[in-house]
Amino acid sequence: YDKISSYFASFSFSWEGLSSGESAFLSLFGRLFSIREKIIGNNNLILLLDEADMLFHPEWQRNYIEILHKVIPIIFPNKNIQVILATHSPLMLSDIPKQNTLFLQKDKDTGITEAIEGEDTFAANIFSLLRNAFFLEKCGMGEYSFNKIEWLINQIHNPKANPKEIFKYIDSVGDPYLKDKLLLEYNSKLNESKELSRLKKEKAMLEAKIAKLESGNLS
Repeated sequence: YDKISSYFASFSFSWEGLSSGESAFLSLFGRLFSIREKIIGNNNLILLLDEADMLFHPEWQRNYIEILHKVIPIIFPNKNIQVILATHSPLMLSDIPKQNTLFLQKDKDTGITEAIEGEDTFAANIFSLLRNAFFLEKCGMGEYSFNKIEWLINQIHNPKANPKEIFKYIDSVGDPYLKDKLLLEYNSKLNESKELSRLKKEKAMLEAKIAKLESGNLS
């Protein structure tokens, strides 16, 4: 292609129909293959892959290390190879032993990035990795839904809130445990409200009866 395109400007070629992830895979392994002739005689090779998980579907991220493990020795046979990659993917991190990882965190006050002690990573739960290894400050949900849950809890304890609206939001919560806890709190407060309304009615009736007794008009 390089030889032909240099002589014929009208000649063009493209990988039509490929997704961005497929194009990224093709680009990665194509570039690795293109340099293998340039390293003849050098048996030691270091590959630096920055943000290797970009553009990849989560399932592709899950398989990425396994694919590298199989393909790189084919592209570079009989070589001593060290791969250094930067990633934000807990799926990829779960394939890397802790002793082969380096966690970097930027200090909010000084702006200095430092290496810190990380947790066990190999075959670890990806949700635990996502929260701890990637320093999520609050929880494993989006900021909007986190704020909405806080609002919902306040609404449950708000006597002026609309119970139907509260239930509608609780019903949309995806986490079963969180949903059950919200429903339990909701039903508890709803029953308290019903009991309070009943007692207020009884109180009003008793006060009316007392008033009649005091005025001597009780029939």
